[in-house]
Amino acid sequence: MPKLILRIRTQKFQPVELFNWYVFTDSGILDSAGSGSQQLMIEKVGALGEWTSDPSNVTVLVSSTDVLSMQVSVPGRSRGQIQKALPYVVEEFVAEDIDNVHIAHGIIERGKPVDCSIVSKDLIDSWLNIISASDAVPGLLMLDADAFPNVPQELHIYIGEREVMLRGADLIMSTDMTALQSILAAHLTEQYPIKETEDGEAQDRIDEQPSFELNVHLHGGNLSVLERTQLETICGVNLHWVEHDMHALSESEYLIQKVIERTKNAGSGELPAINLLQGQYRPARAVNKNWYKWRPVAAMALILCGLLLLTETAKSVWIGYKADKLTNESVLLYKDIFKSDRRVTAAGLQRRMAAHLGKGNNEQAGFLNILGRLSKILGTQVSKPKLENLSFNNTRGELTTQILVADFEMLESIKKALINNGFNVEIRTAEQKGELVSARLLLKS
Repeated sequence: MPKLILRIRTQKFQPVELFNWYVFTDSGILDSAGSGSQQLMIEKVGALGEWTSDPSNVTVLVSSTDVLSMQVSVPGRSRGQIQKALPYVVEEFVAEDIDNVHIAHGIIERGKPVDCSIVSKDLIDSWLNIISASDAVPGLLMLDADAFPNVPQELHIYIGEREVMLRGADLIMSTDMTALQSILAAHLTEQYPIKETEDGEAQDRIDEQPSFELNVHLHGGNLSVLERTQLETICGVNLHWVEHDMHALSESEYLIQKVIERTKNAGSGELPAINLLQGQYRPARAVNKNWYKWRPVAAMALILCGLLLLTETAKSVWIGYKADKLTNESVLLYKDIFKSDRRVTAAGLQRRMAAHLGKGNNEQAGFLNILGRLSKILGTQVSKPKLENLSFNNTRGELTTQILVADFEMLESIKKALINNGFNVEIRTAEQKGELVSARLLLKS
């Protein structure tokens, strides 16, 4: 999507605001730009299209002179506690009622100072009302001085035509050129004081080199040799001066370039810019109008999912019913087979059956063990015997069975085969039934 970067500047000593707008293509190339009055900005930005209603596409820069920025130490064990205590800590630094100001903050970490930006609610409301008149919805509202990197051991100084912007790891503000030297001197002596020896004298800076150096980046202008020397002698670190060429860019163009670089470097160790759109000013998510095309499809999919859910629910209820029915039948079958074991329940059926199936040949054989060996012997007979009924006494390990065989000679052959297979065999009854012989056998392994 295209991107819009808008800058709002307050005209010094006049209640007039100046506007600059820059439109970039999807590939990040500058497509168009303009500057002018509020009404002209509203007309030009309003004609850009619906993509400006997506907060992720719109960034707004406001003047640092309208916002109070500071670092404060806030007690608290958690991020939530620190966030709640923040207004009470900054209240002593605010001239107006704390309820009339909006407090935005940077990343909150326990035990570390919190970067804060404090702005009047009337002022931020006026900014947002002007922008909303163009149908644009900003997702990032940041200070122009915050366009420069927030990196430890770096201090950025932008010397513009009307004001000077300062950005360091613990400093963000705008001032004028006349106050720059005194502000820098106060900041450097406070943050990087010269260490003293035991007798109270300052250490020799040549013999005792500081542990690190501070890179001071100069943008848009320069400091004289005398000014640099004065600053170098009052702080306890080496100052390394880095001059940046603006390549004939205007102030707004240069700041926009820095904003783009800051966005690209997000997540690379550099702390992000403070977004003033927090709390009650947090932008709502953009409405995806493509959703309207797919609403009928989504509704149909929802209906199909509902039907599928009902079908699966009915199926699960039916499966549960069948499972309960089979379980009850299994219990009845078990009780019929093992007549001496009448206390079995559905919960203990599997365990009890496993106990029967798990008995080896060296132990008292279980029902299936005896039945399997009997079936194998009966199956080897030329004239296949017929098994009429059987019962098993689990306590004594005895199987009683009624079989039909061809004649008494086959019955005797079966008895011998069972004995050879390790059974104790007792023929309880044997009688002629037509052409066959019906015999009742008692087997014990």
